[in-house]
Amino acid sequence: MPTVAFKTLGCKLNQYETEAVRAGVEDAGFRAVPFDGPADYYVVNTCTVTHRSDYKSRQLVRRVCRERPGARVVVTGCYADLAPEVFTPLGPNVTVVPNSDKERIPALIAGEAGVRDAAPGRRVTRFADKTRLFLKVQDGCDHACAYCVVVAARGPSRSRPARDVVADVRDAASVGVKEVVLVGVDLGSYGRDRDGRRSLAALLGELSALPGDFRLRLSSVDVSDFEPALVRELAAGGRVCPHVHLPLQSADDGVLRRMRRRYRAADYRRLCLELLERVGDVAIGADVIAGLPGEDAAAFEKTCALVEEIPFAYLHVFPYSPRPGTDGAAMADRAPPDERERRAALLRELAAAKRRSYEQRFAGAVRVALVEERRGGRVAAIALTDNYLRVPMKDYEGPGNVFANVRLVDGTGNLAAFVAT
Repeated sequence: MPTVAFKTLGCKLNQYETEAVRAGVEDAGFRAVPFDGPADYYVVNTCTVTHRSDYKSRQLVRRVCRERPGARVVVTGCYADLAPEVFTPLGPNVTVVPNSDKERIPALIAGEAGVRDAAPGRRVTRFADKTRLFLKVQDGCDHACAYCVVVAARGPSRSRPARDVVADVRDAASVGVKEVVLVGVDLGSYGRDRDGRRSLAALLGELSALPGDFRLRLSSVDVSDFEPALVRELAAGGRVCPHVHLPLQSADDGVLRRMRRRYRAADYRRLCLELLERVGDVAIGADVIAGLPGEDAAAFEKTCALVEEIPFAYLHVFPYSPRPGTDGAAMADRAPPDERERRAALLRELAAAKRRSYEQRFAGAVRVALVEERRGGRVAAIALTDNYLRVPMKDYEGPGNVFANVRLVDGTGNLAAFVAT
C-alpha cells in the first residue's frame, strides 16, 4: 500500500485543508504515515505569514529532498502559491500545487501512483490526530491590509453554504466530536459573498440548535465584523464557548490607518469592554505586531497601554515582517529589525504577565473541560476549558474526548486540573 506523510505549517485553515487531502488519499487506497519516517509521498502545506514561516517551509522541503531522495514531494499552501520558483529547484521530485488546486492533490498522487482516482473535496468531519475539529467555513479576504499577503495567496472571500457547514457539524457530532472550531481567513465576513442575509451570527444560531453533546468555538474575528448579533450569541451562554480572538496589531490610530485596518483603537477597546461585561469569564486573545511602518516610540507606548488595560487571556506577538508584494514592504519609515525584536520582546513579557493573571483568576474554580488527550507519565491527560485554559490533569484515569467538570488548582504559578468532586 503506497504511503503518504503530511506536514502543516501555519494556521488552522491549513490544518483543515491538510486533513481534507489526507482523507482523499486514504480513500484512494494510500496509508498515512508519520512525517519523520519513510514514505512514498510527502505533502508539505506551507505558510508565508512571516519571514520565519517562509524559512521553516523552505528548510522542511529541503530536508525531505535530502533525506528521502526517492520520494515525491508535493508542496502547497500560501508560500508555495506565491513563490513556486523557490521550491522547484530543491529537488527533481518536487511538485508545487497552488492553493486553488489543493483539493486535487489526492487525484494527482493517485494518478502518479497508477491507482484509482481520488475524488476531490472530501468532507472532513473529524481529524485523524486531534480531538477537536477545525472546520473551514470561509476562505479568502476582500480587504487589503498593507502588511498582509493573504489576499494574493488566498483570493477573494468565499463562504461555504450554510447547509454544508450544518451537515458537517451534525455528522461530526454523530461520530463523537466534542468541539468544533469554526475557521476562515476572514471569518467575520461569512455570508456576505452569498445572498447577503447570511452572517456568522446566524450560522452560529443554526449550529447551536443541532442535537448532540458538543460545543462550538470561534477562531479569529476582526473587530469591524463583530456585529451586535455575534455578541448576543456569545452572551447567550449556550454551545458557543466564551472565547474570542480579536486581532489588534496596533493601538495607534495613525498606524492602523496606514495599515488599512478598518477600526480604531477606541473601537477595539469598546468591544473588549462590552464582551467583558456581557460574556461571563470570557477569554480574549489578540495578535499584536511590533514595529509596523509608522510605529514610533509614542505609537508603541499606546499599544502597550491598551494591552495593559485590557485583561487579555493571551497574546500572539510578532515583530513586523515585510512581505513582498504588499504596500507595507515599500514603506520606509519602519523600525530597524533589532528594534522590532526589542519591542516584540517587551510585548511578550506583557503577554506572559497577562496570561498568568488570567489563569490565576480561576484558581479554585470549577469549569467544564474537554479531556483532549490521554498521556503517560506524570501528566495523565490534557484538558481544555470552555474559556480556553489548557491544563494538565495528573490524576485522571478516565477516557479521552469527554467533557468533565474540573477544579482548577494553582500549583507553582501554573494551573492544573482535577476532576471535581
